[in-house]
Amino acid sequence: MGTAVGIAVAVLFYGAMFAVFSAGSIGLVGAAIRTGERRRWPSWRLGAFAVAAVVAALLGGWLVFAVIWPFRQLRSTRPTGTRRRLLYGAATLSVLLPSACVVGVGVAGPCAFDPPPGDQLSVTITNDTGAPVTVVDCLDDSCREGQSATPVPAGRRASMPLEGCAGGTMAVLGGGTDVLQSCLPEPTEDENFTLHPVAVSEGRPCAAARTGARVHVIDPGG
Repeated sequence: MGTAVGIAVAVLFYGAMFAVFSAGSIGLVGAAIRTGERRRWPSWRLGAFAVAAVVAALLGGWLVFAVIWPFRQLRSTRPTGTRRRLLYGAATLSVLLPSACVVGVGVAGPCAFDPPPGDQLSVTITNDTGAPVTVVDCLDDSCREGQSATPVPAGRRASMPLEGCAGGTMAVLGGGTDVLQSCLPEPTEDENFTLHPVAVSEGRPCAAARTGARVHVIDPGG
């Protein structure tokens, strides 16, 4: 029940954020086009200005427009009835949603707001054992399948790509084999937006997989 509620809240929140992002981006580009048309710019200049507006929107202009527009409409048009209520709702959402993201990241860390596809980082793996190993990112706790296979020779280090906030499990395989030796918990992104390094010797028996089982590696990775 708790998981279902959490998923529903996340879907609603990210859906609302996407709506604000879409409205802000479309509004900014539309405002740029209307400005050019009012000034009767030639087509090439109007097109270039619209492209610049798209870039500006993707770089954060969507948020600026989404916050300013409803307040500007309330002040300039003095709407009444349903339109007034909708503008107040838009103004409230445009302020509360980004503020919630900032506060959440500040209080709970970067993973408090992690929209898809997430932060693609890399984790440093140190093989402090006497034998070569291969580390893979398990697709689930059973570790029947893994990806991003990363060979780590004895006494060496290697970096493996990892989604910063996914958590989960990494499997340690015998060097050059697909045989499971142990499991490592995946680190999550810290306040410095990095992943803490891990050592092969920290591996423990897997919670949902049998030592000696074979792991199907979907891609060759490193």
